Amino acid sequence: MHRPPIAPQPLRRFGVLQTGDVDEAHRELENQLSAHRMQVMGRRERPASVNRVAVGATSLLYVDYGAPVRVRADPLDDHVVIMMPVAHGFRLDVGDQVIAAAPGRAVVVPCRAATRFIGEPEINTLVIKVGIDEIARHLHQLAPATANHIPVFEAGKQINPALLAGAVHGLHSLYDLGYDDPPPLVQRELLNQLVNALLFGCRHSALDKLMSPPSEASRERILRAVELIEEAPAADLTLADVTAAVGVGARALQEGFRRHLGISPGDYIRRSRLQRVRAVLLAADPEGDTTVTDVAMDHGFTHLGRFATQYREAFGETPSTTLKAAPDNALRG
Repeated sequence: MHRPPIAPQPLRRFGVLQTGDVDEAHRELENQLSAHRMQVMGRRERPASVNRVAVGATSLLYVDYGAPVRVRADPLDDHVVIMMPVAHGFRLDVGDQVIAAAPGRAVVVPCRAATRFIGEPEINTLVIKVGIDEIARHLHQLAPATANHIPVFEAGKQINPALLAGAVHGLHSLYDLGYDDPPPLVQRELLNQLVNALLFGCRHSALDKLMSPPSEASRERILRAVELIEEAPAADLTLADVTAAVGVGARALQEGFRRHLGISPGDYIRRSRLQRVRAVLLAADPEGDTTVTDVAMDHGFTHLGRFATQYREAFGETPSTTLKAAPDNALRG
């Protein structure tokens, strides 16, 4: 029987293990995820593979068992797991929920939930392991009324599956594009997008509080937020940093910025970063080692095509044009 070719492995440059030894693969996956029982159900088509990147305290993995398997995993006490099949779907049982996981569709495995999954012909999937404390901190920044609340997710109950799948794809694609060590700001932004996707795209115990109308942020707090953004020394301030510093939730900050300044805080931060990018390009030697890509990434722009469009809209020229004409532009201010 002719089998379709397997697509290139996500995170293939970050291989941890490739083996035909079932026990070795089992031990490695227990080390990376949780204790589990694994039963190989058919002929092995290729070696088992594990690729892994640590993004802060979050683990991003690609797991390929290379054979049909049944896995019964013990609960994770302090993490939520997101799984997104790559080439083949599988059946996922979490408690009394039976979920059909399909390629391109991410599913959530809550903490403290035993899991069973069956993959035929085989399982190859992206797995993201996110600490529940990190999710709770992010939740509190968005909605201060949820202080000390640990969100309990409902297995497989997504409100917007595309939102979560897009966040997973964006995170692993950054590393597949060749960036071994992206700037910390870029990593933080992508992790924020992932946790936002979890909190707004899935059903959980704090969803009603998260979606309730925000409290108002005073004009003084909005002005303080503006000062923080403008004074950030290396454009490394995120929206989460601002909300924590001024003591309001993200949604209250959003409403306050729109009411007092007519712009969202995200757009204000983006505009500030664009101005800083332009300043760096203007000061650069066009014949030197400075590249538009490096400067954009250093200032938190993860989507280079979108960055170029935003830059052109803000300044009437492309960033490469600014760099090439840096001495002339600097003289014109």
